[in-house]
Amino acid sequence: MARDNRGVDLSDVIAHAGRFEDTFYLATVSSRSQPHVVPLTGGWQDGALYATVAVDGRAARNLVAQPRCCAHYQVSEESGWDSLMLWGRGSVLTAVEDKRRLWPVIPYDMDEWDPGGPDGSPDTAFLEIVPRRALLLRRYGLDGREEWRAG
Repeated sequence: MARDNRGVDLSDVIAHAGRFEDTFYLATVSSRSQPHVVPLTGGWQDGALYATVAVDGRAARNLVAQPRCCAHYQVSEESGWDSLMLWGRGSVLTAVEDKRRLWPVIPYDMDEWDPGGPDGSPDTAFLEIVPRRALLLRRYGLDGREEWRAG
């Protein structure tokens, strides 16, 4: 990723995300402007980040009320003390067709957690996060910061 976007695209952001563990922290805001942060495990498809949540859970309710969100991949020794933050718009997908398409995107055995599968999981929703901005901090930002913004 480059500071000025020249030669940088979303595939660079996704490649950097692949350096981190699959777990990220999602920050949302409620309809009463209360912040909420939840750890989620997700995967990428077609330029969007996906994770599962309960249909009536706080993260899903918050994204319905206010779609702006931020995902943060945590600093760790494995990442060389780098971190990645993504800002974007989130939406909640509950249609069976979406669940069928996205079930294999999650990097763990979804059937173990939700044995009903995509067709029998009315309480499970997918969060779709479409990034608009990304910031990579190298070694806590001490070794530089690289930013991407959507066109």
